[in-house]
Amino acid sequence: MADSPSLEPVYLLTGSDRPKIETALSRLRRHFEPEATEIVSAQEVSGAETAALCNAGSLFGDARLVLVEGVDGRRNNDGRLANGWKAADVKAIEDYLASPAPGSVLALVAEALKKDAPLLKACAKAGSVLAYEIPKRKLDGWIAERFKQAGVRAEPEACAALLELVGEDLHRL
Repeated sequence: MADSPSLEPVYLLTGSDRPKIETALSRLRRHFEPEATEIVSAQEVSGAETAALCNAGSLFGDARLVLVEGVDGRRNNDGRLANGWKAADVKAIEDYLASPAPGSVLALVAEALKKDAPLLKACAKAGSVLAYEIPKRKLDGWIAERFKQAGVRAEPEACAALLELVGEDLHRL
């Protein structure tokens, strides 16, 4: 359950390796009843509203997971992250993390936070930051590793060809 010593009050999952982030979120969600999990978007819920969700508790037991996606924004037509949380939202989360609600776990998902971002610093201080990054120049190696995990060996040329055919969409790869 959420008050288990193995769970932190906050997790920040960030990086370009979306499949690994989804796996980590799936593992985290297993600690909670499905009814006690609230999934929201940072484009629809402010930092203050997120803190209120964490403080609200759950009708389905003592444990509650509040999962907020896109805290650094969503990619727009130009490929840029837009509509992420602003300084006031981050401040509300910092204030919440100073005294988090017992039994509540806050999971924040970001694609590309800077190493010195205040949200990253606050989450590292109060909980855990899980960074899953794939440098674009190492996608061939990432593809080969995924094949290896599936019990298959792929030649480097095959990995490069797959990347050329599919592109950089990690879900499709």
